[in-house]
Amino acid sequence: MLKYAARLIYLAPALTFGLGAAFVAAAYRLGASPADPAAWQGFLALAPLVREPVYLVAGLPGSSYAAAFVVFATAALAGAVFAFSPHPSGRAQFIHAHLAFLILLLSMGRAGVFSAGNAEIGIGPASLTDWTLDFSSFPAIGVGLFAVVALACAASHRSVIRDMIARQTAMQKVESRRTRHSTVVAGAALAVVGAIATAAWASEWGPFGPSPLINACEQVKGHLHCWQ
Repeated sequence: MLKYAARLIYLAPALTFGLGAAFVAAAYRLGASPADPAAWQGFLALAPLVREPVYLVAGLPGSSYAAAFVVFATAALAGAVFAFSPHPSGRAQFIHAHLAFLILLLSMGRAGVFSAGNAEIGIGPASLTDWTLDFSSFPAIGVGLFAVVALACAASHRSVIRDMIARQTAMQKVESRRTRHSTVVAGAALAVVGAIATAAWASEWGPFGPSPLINACEQVKGHLHCWQ
């Protein structure tokens, strides 16, 4: 259940980019049919939500409204793929969600949501400025979309942090296995060297010269021969 809810949350950034592409299409339709009331209705409904980001992309050097449509439509399609992919990329979702968040933040800022205004009540200079958010100048659907996109950003943060922890844990397991393997190999090598050294010490002529035990035995034999 939570998995499907997360997918729906990740669809919010895709919807944000889709609205941008729809606004460009509505602008082209309005230009083709300026007397059509439906064209005006669609254009005016989408304008407060994504007008400023579309104008920003279309106003870039070498860009146009057609390029802006391609950018927003591609981003919307990518967001849908991210939301329904069985193995989504956490970093890609992180970037995608935060770009959608910035788009809505720009639109809300230009609509005056975050602007300070004059307080209606109060006494003194401190009451002249009101720093509360004014959502009356922004559509309610935009406010709700902004909240869901913010949730998508938080979920992408959680996903990235979880991937980092999992990657770090996997690296620690690999290092632990390597250390254990190196310890076993070193122990086996020391055992082999010890066995070779013991065999050489016990033999009469080994890689380290005559054995001290053999020399002592020869000396004892010599003394016994002299006594006889």
